[in-house]
Parts: sequence; C-alpha cells; structure tokens
Amino acid sequence: MKDALTEYEFSFQELEFNRVLETLSGYCGSEQGVSSIKNLAVFDSPTRIEELQKEYREIETLLDKGRKIEPAGGRMFPLPVSYVSDYFFEPLVLLGILRNYEIGISLKKFARENKLLAHHFLEFIEMEEWAQAVRKAFDPDGSIREDATPHLKKLHARRRRVEKAVESALRAIMGSHHEIMMDELVTRRAGRFVIPVKRDFIGRIQGLVHDTSASGATAFFEPISVVQRNNELQQCQNDIQIEENRLLKDLSRAVLESQKFFGLLDYTIGFFDSMLARYRFSTKYECTLPELSPSGPLRLKEARHPVLLFNRQEVISNLIEVDREAGILVVTGSNTGGKTVFLKMCGLLQLMNQAVIPVPVAEGSIFPVFSSIITDIGDRQSIDESLSTFSSHMLGLKRILEKVGPDTLVLIDELGTGTAPTEGAAIAVAVAGVLADHGGYTVITTHYQEVTQMAFEGKNRVRLASVEFDEKNLVPTFRLLYDLPGRSHAISIARRIGLPEAVLERAQDIAGESTDGNADAMVVTLARKLRNMEEEQTRLDMILKENEALAEQQKALLKDLKAEKKELYHEFEQKFEHILGDFRKEKERALYRVSEKRRTAAKKVEEELISAYEETIASNLKDTEENDSRGLFSRGDKVRHHLLGVTGIVDEISKQGDRARVTVRGKSVWFASGDLSIEETGGKGAGRSETNVHFSASQTVRPSLQCNLVGKTVEDGIYVLEHTLDQCVLQGHESIRVIHGHGSGKLRKGIRTYLEKSPYVERFEPDTDDGATLVFLK
Repeated sequence: MKDALTEYEFSFQELEFNRVLETLSGYCGSEQGVSSIKNLAVFDSPTRIEELQKEYREIETLLDKGRKIEPAGGRMFPLPVSYVSDYFFEPLVLLGILRNYEIGISLKKFARENKLLAHHFLEFIEMEEWAQAVRKAFDPDGSIREDATPHLKKLHARRRRVEKAVESALRAIMGSHHEIMMDELVTRRAGRFVIPVKRDFIGRIQGLVHDTSASGATAFFEPISVVQRNNELQQCQNDIQIEENRLLKDLSRAVLESQKFFGLLDYTIGFFDSMLARYRFSTKYECTLPELSPSGPLRLKEARHPVLLFNRQEVISNLIEVDREAGILVVTGSNTGGKTVFLKMCGLLQLMNQAVIPVPVAEGSIFPVFSSIITDIGDRQSIDESLSTFSSHMLGLKRILEKVGPDTLVLIDELGTGTAPTEGAAIAVAVAGVLADHGGYTVITTHYQEVTQMAFEGKNRVRLASVEFDEKNLVPTFRLLYDLPGRSHAISIARRIGLPEAVLERAQDIAGESTDGNADAMVVTLARKLRNMEEEQTRLDMILKENEALAEQQKALLKDLKAEKKELYHEFEQKFEHILGDFRKEKERALYRVSEKRRTAAKKVEEELISAYEETIASNLKDTEENDSRGLFSRGDKVRHHLLGVTGIVDEISKQGDRARVTVRGKSVWFASGDLSIEETGGKGAGRSETNVHFSASQTVRPSLQCNLVGKTVEDGIYVLEHTLDQCVLQGHESIRVIHGHGSGKLRKGIRTYLEKSPYVERFEPDTDDGATLVFLK
C-alpha cells in the first residue's frame, strides 16, 4: 500500500481534525500562535493533559477578570545557525523582533505572581537597553533615523551643509545662464547634483553630462565648478552608510548572541496566543474543558459536532456513552440518518480533548484518555493499488486488530460491507467479538441484524443505539436513541428520491412483510415513547435548574438585607451617640446655673435615662440578628416603640409600609415602622376602647408644663421645643407655656412659625405681654 500516512494521521484525516485546527488558528493574532496550533500535539498522558488544562483554566480566569493578552503582531524570524562577522538584519526584521520582545514583556506582566504560569518566564532575559536602542534607531516604516547615533547625527548635519552649498552654487550658475537652461530645477543623477541644460548649449559651460532626457533635448549637466563639492557629498553618503551598517551589526549581534532566548520567546508567544485562541474558540462555540477519567467511561452530555458548528448548520446535541461494561456501542438506523456523522463526532471530540482544545459538550461530561484512536471510515479503494472497497476495509480492520488494546478507541463505519451480506455479517460479528475481548472502547455503525443481535443476547459487552428517523417526512432527526434497534427505511428513501413505483413494489414483495411488520411497529412506538420521556426529563431538569437559581438568588438577597440592616443599626448607634453627646453638653449648660442639690438629682435622672436607652438599644440590636419580625404588623396590632418604650394600637400604615400611625393614650402619633415591634396581634387587642401605655425609665420624669427658651438661638430653641412637645403628647398634656422673651422678636417669630406647622398643635396665643406663647395640644 503506497501511503506514507500513519494510522494516527489516517484518524486525523478521516475525523477532519484539520478543520478544527484551521478554525482554531483563525483566532490567533501572531505567526507563533498559528505555528503552535499547526503543530499541536494530541497527548496520551493524563498528567500532561491535566497540567495544560490547569494552565488554560488559569488563563481563562484572568481573562474573565479583564486582564489582557496582546500577542497580535508577533512574527517568526528564522535565526541563522552560523553567520559571518558582518552579518546583520534589515531594519524591518529588527523592528519585528522588537515587537516579539514587547509581547513577551506584556505576557510576563499578565502572568506575574501566578505560580502555574510563572515557569514560562524563568529564562526570560531583560533586554531593555537593546529595545530602547532599536526604538531610537528606526521609524515604524524601517527608515533609519538621522539621530540614531551621535556620530550619525553629525554626518547628516555635514551632509545637509554640503547639499546646501552645492544647490546654492548650481542656482547661481542657472541665474547667470538662464538662456541655456531647460528648467529652473536642481535634481540628482547617480547621487550627484545636476541641472537640466538644453543639449545644443552644452559647450557653453565646462562640466560633465550624467544623463539625457527621453527626447534627447535635455542634458543633465554637472558644472566643473561643483564637481569637488559633489565628491565631498558622495563621501558624506558613504560615511553615513558605513555608520548605519555598523549600527545594524551592533543591534543584530545582540539578537544573534541570544538566539536561545528569542527561540524560547517564540515558543512562549505561541503558547499564550494558542491559549487565547482556545478561549475565543470556547466563547464562540460555547465549549468546555471536561474533567478527565483516564480509565473511566466516555460520557459526553449535549455533544455537538464541531464541523457542523463551523458550517453554521443547525446542530442537534446528543448524549454519548461508552464504558468498559458495555465497551462496544453498535449504532444502527436509516441510510442518511447520521450514523457516520455521529461516529466522527465521537472521535473528533476525543482528539480535541486530548489536545486540550475546549469541546462543545455540557458541564459534567467525562473523557477517558486513549493511547491511540484508530478509525476505518469511508472508502479507501485505489485502482493504482488494486484495492476494492472490501479489500481496503479489510486492510483497515487488519491494522485495527494489530493495534487494539484496553486503552484504544476504535471507530468503524459500516463494519463488514463491500461483500456478500452473509459473509460480511459473519466477519462483522467475529471482529466485534474480538474487539470486545480486548477490553477497549469501540463504536461501530452497521446494517447487519446479526451484529444488532449481539446486544439483545447480552453478550460480549455490546450496547445498542440507533439514529432516529422522522417516519412522516422521511428525514433524519440526528438524535441518538439508546437500547433501540433502527430501521434502514431503504425502500421509503428510494421512493422519496423517485425510483419507479413498479420497481419499489417488486422490491417490497421480495423483502416480504418484515419491513412493515409488528416488530418495526413496536420499534417505532418504543422510539416515540422514549423521546417523550426524554423531553419530559429535559423539561423537569430545566424547572429544577430554575428553582435552584431562584433559591440562590433568595439566599443572596437575604444575605444582602441582613448586611444592610446591620449597617443601618450601626449607623443609628453612631447617631444616637452623637445626639447623646449634644444632650450632655446642653445639660451641662442648663445645670450650670442651678443649685448643687438639684444638679445632683438631675444627674441621677440623666443616668437612669441613659441607662434605660442603652439597654433598649442593645436589646434591639441583638434582636435584629435573631428576629426579623419588626415592622411586620397590621392594623389593630398592639406594638411597642423599642426606643421610647411606649406601647399603642396601630391605626394606619403608610402605602410604602415605612411609617405607622399609633394611638398612644388617646393621641395619634406617626412612627417609623422599623422602630416598632409587635406586642400583641389584632385578634387580642383589636376593638378595645382603651390603650394601655407604659413608659421606660423616662416615665418617672414628666416634662414641665413650661418650656423656657430665653437666650437660645432660633435653631436651638426649635430643637428643644420639638422634643418637649413629643414628651408632652406621649404623656397626655393638653397645653404648655413656651417662654421666649421679648428681645429682638426673632426667637418669638421663629417659634410661632414652627408651631403653625407642628402636627401636635391645635392653636396657640400670646401670653405675658407677648414674652411667652401658650400652646394648646390636640
């Protein structure tokens, strides 16, 4: 057999692995990445596969977090193994190598502080001085800059001076001999400055002719007076060229002396670019990197054929299951039903996973690791080699049987075809039995009932599957049904294609009634029931996933709410401390003018008040961790204000639920819902005409019926009055006298403006010659 391909290359070719590599390389941004994909290895070491999977997942995580890989623009430049001392790279090559170095720097930053990726940069060499020299030496188009070196800068300055002198001399000549000039123009020929002279007047001036125009009417003439200066200019150009060559050799030498580093740099760029291509490929086609089970089952969930995805065709996902207990999967069914497509998909997905390429399967899939993947798919007949279809298949089976083992995956399309059905079926059964004895993994497609029968007999580790076929429309559905035999539908398909009816009727007669008998009807019924069950299972799985997602969302929401509540109480506690501090300052000012005896009594009351408040706050801050019932009440419920210590009956709740109107000792007061806790539900407390009110420690100190604000600012006076009115309302006072004095009248005006807006005030009137105001409460 004249064929240089190995069995693995046969498998790559037959499974269309090259299509995957071509598509994957299209997501690369550098020549190194494309080269890495082109030379991608299919590993048979579980350890090596897992190492690369870990690195890919680490890179995937960094990319998901927004980190960037920028390998675009990387190019490969073959470096000479041996070279002469004067060897140098062209400027564009040096700029390309610089770009590779810059990519390497960015990749090193990307992988910094990452143990899994750091080993790629252990031999990375910092060449920043060389990089700066290259950046300074060249423009982006590869031109050498005039100031690339100090000496080059001087040479160009000298060149410009000489050029200016030559041009000035030539323009002077043209000015004095304008009648013989073809044009007022200074140009160059062979690197020397010349002027265009009419050919008939060449003899008027001594000099050299360097060129003539196409018509011959113009001679490009170098007057003898500028020859020396042109020679000097030529020497300047030569000196510049020597300096530029020296610069190129110096910059090139640094690269040539670090060939190992730049070779490693190409590999590193290729590795990271190929991983970035995998990431983009995975995102595009919704792929995963499933877990490995080196000697476990091949179980792929929602598997899709990659080539069909590339072609943008509608793809039906399937479950693939092959394990050691039923190591041979026999796939039957209609012609054009998708058996070969399924067979190729099994092998292609396995190759992708062992090459660490994300696979179009669902999470939870499992791949074993095979030492070899051997295929016999398609027709390899050859006139040159005198191979018929059957002979080529037999050679393929011979190769498979020589290589098969417990860690091989064997894929055979139409086992035993190409010869007499009886003998072909016998060979198929025998080959299947031998493959089963070797304990490997095998997928076979066939039309032979004898092979199908092996699964029903429960022998030889054989499991049956079939490709589903739409009986009504006579088209394949590309769904795989396990543990059911398939039908060929040969006559039905021939009728759809247009074979003469007379031929079909005769064929039906020859085939007998078996094709439409009870067995086929039973298969169809079973297939329909199985599909309904699978659809129902899929629906239930989706509902379960939705419920799990909702449960997770609820947990997250509760967690956020608890955190927010805790933060709010912390904020309240801080505000309370601030208010308490202000209260103490105000108290000190008020007590400054009272007697020692009264001051001592007031301090005792203060301590009792503060103690009661702090106990209430501490209790409720603790309750918020354990009891979330606060604010959950209805009209008629008996509630307690956990800061003021009063209880009352809920009369009304705001639409937003954030405030509640509570009757306390016959007075209606609006409170924040979060400050109220249920004491008793409406079932017990509703309908009562009386409302019991009890007080915390503050009950023993009733506020005076007189509020003295003399000497305070308007703002401070309103602040004191507001709190006094709160206590008066809660303790049932009907009126209070507010002393503000006469003064400028500003305090009086501010107090009365406030009283006009207060919800507690029914009316008020002047008192004591307008030095006070008598306030009547609702």
